[in-house]
Amino acid sequence: MAVTTGGAAHAAATAGQPAGAHVSGTGWATQQGPAYAYAQSDARSKCASYQVVQRVSEDIHMEGSGWRVNLVLVCG
Repeated sequence: MAVTTGGAAHAAATAGQPAGAHVSGTGWATQQGPAYAYAQSDARSKCASYQVVQRVSEDIHMEGSGWRVNLVLVCG
């Protein structure tokens, strides 16, 4: 029987990143503000301290009937 590790291995590899690590976050909402907040929350959830200290990049664009936000942040 084959053992698959796809989702669980990826989650373990991206959770609890140390200070200085770059993490990505994605959010979508019908308004730009909430979409940005969701993306920030997604990225923070991947940092061991839940803090971010710097924004590396952001991509904000219309997608369907709302906004898609993709961020890359640095854990604090």
